[in-house]
Amino acid sequence: MPFPVFFDTCALYGETVCDLTLRLAEAGMFQPYWFRGVLEELERVLEPRIGEKQVSKRIATMEGCFPDACVTNYESLTSMMTCDPNDRHILAAAVASPAYTLVTFNLKDFPESSYRPYQIEIKDPDCFLCDLLDLHHSEVATIAWDLMNSYKKPPVDINEYLGILRRSALPQFSQEIGKALRDFSQHQ
Repeated sequence: MPFPVFFDTCALYGETVCDLTLRLAEAGMFQPYWFRGVLEELERVLEPRIGEKQVSKRIATMEGCFPDACVTNYESLTSMMTCDPNDRHILAAAVASPAYTLVTFNLKDFPESSYRPYQIEIKDPDCFLCDLLDLHHSEVATIAWDLMNSYKKPPVDINEYLGILRRSALPQFSQEIGKALRDFSQHQ
């Protein structure tokens, strides 16, 4: 059984990070979790950028691929959380989920004292993806290779893809996956 991981909205916002992350989940490297509020916030922040139709398609795809990802019955925990008040519902839902890891770009909103009692760890997407690369090197490289090659308008090469990853706040992962992709390209 894949290990459970809870995602904050910000970790699913960027198309590149979200697409790569959820493809890795589809491959069985982990089981993603979120709650309805994460999807609603994702809809709200993405709609002005990509339009209602694209947002609806993205959310429907996420729900269709991961029908068991939505956490419920977390609300009573929210008042006990001591992280940033705007993120207490995120930590409460993560604690209510089976996850041991919460992935977020907002590390500063979750001081260690707020999550330590619940035996959950907080990781940014860059660190999380590096961990997956360490655990499943060839599988992650293959999925990243396939994803990079799926870009058609315009097509991208390895350096362009790595630039996209860096601009998506994945500097360490882009460096590590770059080595793997270059090795991978020599065997194609």
